[in-house]
Amino acid sequence: MSENMSMFRKLSPEEESEFRQWAIDNYIPLTEIEGIWHPVVQDECVKINSQLLEAKPCKYRWIVTKDYMPDATDSRVGTEGPRNLDLSIIANPVNWVVYDDDHNPVYGGIMWGEWEGFEPLDDFGEGDAGCTGIKLNGGDYL
Repeated sequence: MSENMSMFRKLSPEEESEFRQWAIDNYIPLTEIEGIWHPVVQDECVKINSQLLEAKPCKYRWIVTKDYMPDATDSRVGTEGPRNLDLSIIANPVNWVVYDDDHNPVYGGIMWGEWEGFEPLDDFGEGDAGCTGIKLNGGDYL
């Protein structure tokens, strides 16, 4: 990373965090890492790829099928997870909805496989929208 730094400006710690977050939000894993991107962005992309390639496949998967946020400009419908998901997992389906602090529904979807129940919340809902709870098949709030 240091050999290309002379072509790029030095970032403050806050800017470095923002650049890394940009990579997390925008880089599509295992695609080309552009040489014109700041070295901090390139480094984060390498980390994303390394984590994906080293990760063991999960025994569950989920997809967002409903976005309950009416004024959302960027729907999350179609988002799948976790990053190392196995699309062949189709057993044991369950419907889920994640909720905010006020118990308002934010996202809903389907989960398959060997799950414990909190996976869509932990993998996605908490970080994406600050969700704090989940219900499975319309049952109790977990």
